[in-house]
Amino acid sequence: MISIYNQSRMKNRRRELRKEQTKQEKTFWNYLRKGEFAGLRFRRQYSIGGFVIDFYCPSLKLAIEIDGSIHDSQVKYDKFRQSGIETLGIRFLRFANDEIDNEFGKVMKIVRETSNQSPHPGLPFDFAQGPRPPLSLPRRGDTRGKVKRDGDEVEERSILKIIEEKISRKEIAEKYLTYFDTMTKAVVDIEKEVMAVDADLHSDLESALLETGSIQENLWGINLYPLKNKEDFIEYTSLINIRPHQNNTSMEIEDPHIRERVKSTVDKLVDYGP
Repeated sequence: MISIYNQSRMKNRRRELRKEQTKQEKTFWNYLRKGEFAGLRFRRQYSIGGFVIDFYCPSLKLAIEIDGSIHDSQVKYDKFRQSGIETLGIRFLRFANDEIDNEFGKVMKIVRETSNQSPHPGLPFDFAQGPRPPLSLPRRGDTRGKVKRDGDEVEERSILKIIEEKISRKEIAEKYLTYFDTMTKAVVDIEKEVMAVDADLHSDLESALLETGSIQENLWGINLYPLKNKEDFIEYTSLINIRPHQNNTSMEIEDPHIRERVKSTVDKLVDYGP
């Protein structure tokens, strides 16, 4: 079973977000790192699957998010994302920037009180249901764009691509390893036999395909490793694959028939070359 906690493939993304910390996140982290919580260890920019949490205490299974202005534009998505992660027994605390600026003592009191409570049990949740995030990236093409964090454009990134015709493994390696050193996320439509690649979240790719007319039940998340050989090219793992209504209860694609259709689609679209 693949661990979804702080995976090495998310290392660069976590590092980028640490460099882009807001003033409020820095204030909060400076307090946590002093060890004021009875020796409890908090981690900043901790990843769970394809999501990165601002602050996380593994021993408490407690996640803390500091919401900047970007939260206002994606409230439904943040709730959906949180609900999914809570199924793992992880508790959430959310604070707005102005609470950190003006009520820091009150914020820390809430954190202390929550630290003394027991985690809630995981509950069934279907990642294929519920709202999807607004795309922060343009949906198609090969030009470059800006990613926004707290309303500020912070760096250029490649634009996600919907692949409908043959593409070489070499081209994927050269163009679509934007977020991770050796891997790119992809979502495959097993009915239309197309796939979207290269975004921070599988849900971004999924949303792009839904907007082109794809049907939810036909979309499956995978990871592609263009620097590996053909046998190790596909990893059938994504949070969007958790969908009990289709009898898929884990991140991995469990149905051998669906896995084969995903592989068949990828093989049709990718020229593996030498």
